[in-house]
Amino acid sequence: MKNTKKLISLLGIAFITASVFTGCSSSTSGSSNDNITLTWETHRTDMANTKLKDLADKYHKENPNIKISIESVKDGDNVMKTRAAAGELPDLSDIPADMKRIDLPLYYAPIDDLGFTKSNIFGYDIGAIDGKLYGLNSSVNYCGIIYNKKSFKEAGIETVPKTMDEFYADCKKLKDKGMIPFASNYKDKWPLNVYSQDMVLEVEQTANANFKNDLKNKKLFGDKDGMLYAYDFLRGMNEKGFLEPDLMSTNWDSMKKDQATGKTAMTFLGSWYPTQVVENGADKNDIGMFPFPGTKKLLVSPDYMFGISKNSKHIKETKDFLKWLYKDDKFENAINIASPRKGVKYTDPALTELMSYNTPTIEAVVTTTEVDKLFKRSQIDFQASIQEYVTAKDPQSVIDKYNKMWDSAKESN
Repeated sequence: MKNTKKLISLLGIAFITASVFTGCSSSTSGSSNDNITLTWETHRTDMANTKLKDLADKYHKENPNIKISIESVKDGDNVMKTRAAAGELPDLSDIPADMKRIDLPLYYAPIDDLGFTKSNIFGYDIGAIDGKLYGLNSSVNYCGIIYNKKSFKEAGIETVPKTMDEFYADCKKLKDKGMIPFASNYKDKWPLNVYSQDMVLEVEQTANANFKNDLKNKKLFGDKDGMLYAYDFLRGMNEKGFLEPDLMSTNWDSMKKDQATGKTAMTFLGSWYPTQVVENGADKNDIGMFPFPGTKKLLVSPDYMFGISKNSKHIKETKDFLKWLYKDDKFENAINIASPRKGVKYTDPALTELMSYNTPTIEAVVTTTEVDKLFKRSQIDFQASIQEYVTAKDPQSVIDKYNKMWDSAKESN
């Protein structure tokens, strides 16, 4: 995940700094007793001053000579990409979701000496390249449709839809009752990753964990069950009036509140999301989760990864802090997300419901270096591409445009 004066100017709007100071003794850091300040960036703007601050305070009590400044960043992916390019990453940060594995060594320090391995962490390979680990997975995700049970009840929906016909019929019932059937979060862009950049819906509909790798020998939008299926779904939902009434005014924070109250009924995201609806006022037992209709296999995938800046002056101390966050699942428990450690049982009601449908699962496969380079050469902004497609007067021209960019990238290999 996301000219000093110019950089500060650029970040001014998107950047909220919550200065949380805490400390650490030499017994943890292995350094001298000199005071040290570590900077920790997070996209969790909703928790920087609360639960993450509590973690920082606890660390301070145990280790008083290292200060930690928490930087809360709204547009984390883009901000961190800008700072990475400038060589000004914080000591610890979220690696931008669209950063290619081949680029990890350019910006991040190896962390394969912290005891995390393929056998004990989901998504290990996503953050590793050439035998070294650079990104540490923060959680494990199962994607599905998150829904407000009270909204369903008010619309007279007694069971979750299993087919697309049932799904569209339910959307109409919800709309007829004055609710927004389905949230796209169109303007915010990054929530569109499940349809575009991350290709989650595509993998779940095809049951092909290598979907992204297989694109090296295909048209980008050549498979009706793949990219085109996902893009057509969201465009069709907009045409039917089942998305937000004004796509250009959608707002992530407002959407969470609307789903908590039942004004918005559904959205398609990862299992990290239901707890955020609960934090916005919903009863945890009123928020459920079911497989996207037609899902052949649920994708088990990593969430954001932590990375330590290779330019940090305190790599050792930052490693110690990162390892501390993972010990006993401190970080995951603090913000109520599923632990990435293998063998952990999940207790979240929404995730428990999703798993109760007994849909087979499939674990995310790392994108090959060859395909990473192909995506990089294509210069396709996948979030922008689905935005274009959803509202285009001539959707075929959008498909032709991006197929051409993809084909050109393959030919330039």
